Amino acid sequence: MKPLLWMLLFLTNSVSAFVQVPVTDTIVPPPEFPEIITGSQYPCEGELSYYTCDIPIGCQANWFINSIPQSGQADTLEVVWWQPGSFEISMQLSCDTLLLQPLTLQVTVGPLPNPPTAISGEDSTCLSSTHTYSTQVNENETCQWKVNGIIQPTDSTFLSCTWTNSGIQEIEVRAINECGPGNPVFLYVQVDEWPVVFLGNDTTLFDGETLVLDAGNQGAGYLWSTGETTQTILVTNSGNYWVNVTNGCGETTDTIRVEVITGMNQNIAHPELEVTLSGDYLTAHVKRQTMLTLEVWDIQGRLISEFNPSEKYYIPQKGILIIRVTTREGMAFNRKVIKKSGSNY
Repeated sequence: MKPLLWMLLFLTNSVSAFVQVPVTDTIVPPPEFPEIITGSQYPCEGELSYYTCDIPIGCQANWFINSIPQSGQADTLEVVWWQPGSFEISMQLSCDTLLLQPLTLQVTVGPLPNPPTAISGEDSTCLSSTHTYSTQVNENETCQWKVNGIIQPTDSTFLSCTWTNSGIQEIEVRAINECGPGNPVFLYVQVDEWPVVFLGNDTTLFDGETLVLDAGNQGAGYLWSTGETTQTILVTNSGNYWVNVTNGCGETTDTIRVEVITGMNQNIAHPELEVTLSGDYLTAHVKRQTMLTLEVWDIQGRLISEFNPSEKYYIPQKGILIIRVTTREGMAFNRKVIKKSGSNY
């Protein structure tokens, strides 16, 4: 009785252990198919966009834009939107012999703004003047203005500009919408300076010298007292010379007096007196005598300077000068010199 009971117990435990062993499923489940295409639905014209979809193992993707097949069979489609409008992106999976229904995504491509209308305003003006320039853009668009490449602090269709530089100036404007700025429109403005003329201080020439008078203000109109209409003239004779200068901003006049000294030799003097000029400095020496004073006179007989004996004498004046030296021996010597540089006296 005891051996039989033991065998029954053994068989009962064995059956119970066999029932508890899990069964292994060897059938591969079907792949999980994608449900949506992801990517930008509102790109802008010219924008690069990416569209993706999960592709199961063993499948390949076929992409379409408005039913037109696209190159590549990867899980991502790369698109540069070449024009604005509405487009349908679709992706169809083929898995072995199974062809699934395509997935679709509707895309609306926004346009870049058209160029603004031509800029209205003065294209020729004067330095320091202020002008207003205008253009037109489409509804829901603003403007970006630049002057000589510098962005201006306004987004309206009007620009107020005070010209602080002369020459040709550049105005640029672009229309801006949600997709950014469009192509620019330009206006070039000629800014002139107000005419300013200075012919110089009244001056003295020596016989044979020529003075060039320059009225400046390149590109302006000129009328000289001589009847010439050039920017510069040459002067060789004594007289009053004036010029009238005119440009788009106004006109102005200046006059200069020129004296031409003729009939004078440069070094007419007593042979005992030696005088040398070097720049604005003069040296003097009397042979066999001792200098007491040195005086400088102009040709009209006016005393300009008086000096005690020295190695050098500072004489900034120009023109015909008379050097008069007195000596301890009671003698006086004169010498005429022509000093061509320095100030008028």
